[in-house]
Amino acid sequence: MKYISIILSIVLLGACNSEPDNKTTRSTPFMPLETGRYIEYQVSELIFRSEGRIRDSISFFLREEVVGTYETDSGQQIHLIDRSVRDQEGQAWQYKNTWQAYVANNDMIRVEENLPFIKLRL
Repeated sequence: MKYISIILSIVLLGACNSEPDNKTTRSTPFMPLETGRYIEYQVSELIFRSEGRIRDSISFFLREEVVGTYETDSGQQIHLIDRSVRDQEGQAWQYKNTWQAYVANNDMIRVEENLPFIKLRL
């Protein structure tokens, strides 16, 4: 009986997990991560020559929409953000690319063109 209680204690202690649960999604007004949420920007871009003079200017609209999520093998929930552009208001949006966002170790991370950036420390 003594050995059974020791073995049971070892099994129960081995079942404890001290790592945080990565499946929880936290969202902030800075980076809302709910599927269906979107934000639209009016972008003005200046292109400079090497001498510092303005070469060209471009203006367009950019829309970023959270379109879905998936879970990695490690349980990390990744949010997919579709980015679309258009030249003028009233035109149809043209798909540009998809970025990702996730929360890990109290950091909100956004993967832009395959480069991860910490956008916010929680």
